[in-house]
Amino acid sequence: MSIDYVLKHLNATANEAGEHCVTVDAVIVGSGCGGGVVAYNLVQQGYTVLVLEKAGYYNRAEFAKWREIDALGKSFDKAGMLSTEDANFAIFAGSCVGGGSTINWSASFATPSHVLEDWAALGLPAFTPTDTQAPYAVAMRQVQSMFHINSDNSYRPRDDDSSSFVVNENNRILWENAEKLGFQAERIPRNVKDCVDCGHCCYGCAHKRKQSTVHTLLEPLLLAQGGQDERLHEIAHRMTGSTTGACCGNQQGDNDCDSASSDDAVFVEKTSSNDGAPATATAATATATETAAQSATPSPATSPRAAKATPSRGKLFVLPFCYAKEILRSSTGSAATTKTSKAEGVLAVARSAGPDVADAKQYTLRITSKVTCVSAGSIQTPALL
Repeated sequence: MSIDYVLKHLNATANEAGEHCVTVDAVIVGSGCGGGVVAYNLVQQGYTVLVLEKAGYYNRAEFAKWREIDALGKSFDKAGMLSTEDANFAIFAGSCVGGGSTINWSASFATPSHVLEDWAALGLPAFTPTDTQAPYAVAMRQVQSMFHINSDNSYRPRDDDSSSFVVNENNRILWENAEKLGFQAERIPRNVKDCVDCGHCCYGCAHKRKQSTVHTLLEPLLLAQGGQDERLHEIAHRMTGSTTGACCGNQQGDNDCDSASSDDAVFVEKTSSNDGAPATATAATATATETAAQSATPSPATSPRAAKATPSRGKLFVLPFCYAKEILRSSTGSAATTKTSKAEGVLAVARSAGPDVADAKQYTLRITSKVTCVSAGSIQTPALL
């Protein structure tokens, strides 16, 4: 789907400056570990959300074909050459739909208790580490469940209970000597399922085992809608890499499809039945969608919203190759008082295709929203989700 499609369904209008003006409930800058989660939860609560991603969307079929130089150039910020000002440290940051969750090794560490104690001491009781029902503790459990964070797909000593994921020699020495010095060596928790240990995690998962924001959060929304909208059905095939209909409930095969065009924009709109699931969804799809929704929604025992009816799922737009140029702000207060301002949207520049397409059209978007969230450059850890 082109940017024209997105503008059409957001009822865009043009102003005198030639900008395309749209209004949404929330605009999210960045589609990675922070932005993807925020967008998902807002859509689950019935809001219209527009996610802006400055780089492209790539799928498992493309990951399988990429060489290292391809991955660095297309999915890493500054093609992997980003560094601190003094050039002492290289910074490997994702620059694609899914952000860091697409190109990292998936190490997912819980926030250390001493950090939570510091935050609680600053007057933030939501982070109290000893309170298992504190909002942060509840949210952490939901994130760990949603992203399948586990240590079964992590490296371990050779004498452990499995022959797979055995640490290499240098890490074996590090592990053993850490224990000799009195440290407790542990497996690194990761958000992956049934990892094949191909060694190419940092270049995108061609086996669809990494639980990235694209695979875990955005795909289920597309899959749930795939059976109802022919255009979304096509995108669901592209995102899942299936040419056999497996993305819509036909589990007879799961072969790679042709790569999705990187200038495609993703649009999701759900028509809900009373139970919040698509009326025509298959049993497998409905189950997967329901599981994801339950993981993202607080349980009745801990949620102040438990008595309210579950809202219908909203609309999600993900726009690749769209760069946020300026945060739009509105001022409050009179001239005689100190003025304050709040973010009310984004001025963005979007392209109809990637920078390697010379004749790509360029659009200036003036996006007005109730909520503006800038979440670009997050690190893959539940602490930031």
